[in-house]
Amino acid sequence: MEQDKEHFVGEDMNKWADNVWAEIDRDLSAQSWSDARPLSESIAKLAPVAVPSATPATASLIVKAKLVSKTKPIQKEELLPYQEFLVGFVYDVEEVVAGEYGEKQILVMHPAYIGLQPQSLGKFRIGRSFELQLRSLDGSIWSTVKSKDDSGRIDLEPYIRVQDEARYPKNAQ
Repeated sequence: MEQDKEHFVGEDMNKWADNVWAEIDRDLSAQSWSDARPLSESIAKLAPVAVPSATPATASLIVKAKLVSKTKPIQKEELLPYQEFLVGFVYDVEEVVAGEYGEKQILVMHPAYIGLQPQSLGKFRIGRSFELQLRSLDGSIWSTVKSKDDSGRIDLEPYIRVQDEARYPKNAQ
C-alpha cells in the first residue's frame, strides 16, 4: 500500500484489480444479456433520493458546548490529490438549545483545508464554550470528504456546523 494507507501499488494493486474484475465478471455472467432491462427502467422504479446541496441547511441541533480536544490537521503534502479535509473536535455538551441530543460529548468535524487552502481554526480554543448550529455530517455535502479524528470516540455521530457546510466549494468534485 501507499503511505496514505488508501491506495494500492505494484503487485497488491494487480491482485486487488483482478479480484474486483472477477466479482464484476461473475455478476455479469449471472444472467443472459437478453434478460437485462434498460437502466432507465430500473431507475424509474427507485424512489427519488435527495442529493446533498451546497446550500446551508437549517440547523437540526443547536448546542452550547465546551471544546475539550482537537485533531491536528495533516500537512498539505499528505492531502494531495484531495482538495478538502476535515478534522474532528470533541466538545462537552453544556446545554441543548434546540433539537435533541442525549450524549455528554459531541464530535464536530471542521474544515481544515478548502481548495487546498488551510483554514483558520485558531478561534476554537480548548476550554472555550461555543454555541454550535449543527447538522449530521451523514447526508451533508461534506460527508465524503477525507477526514481525520484522533478522539477515538467511534460511538459519537459526527456533526458539521451549518456555517461550514455553506463553505463547501462550488467547483469541488
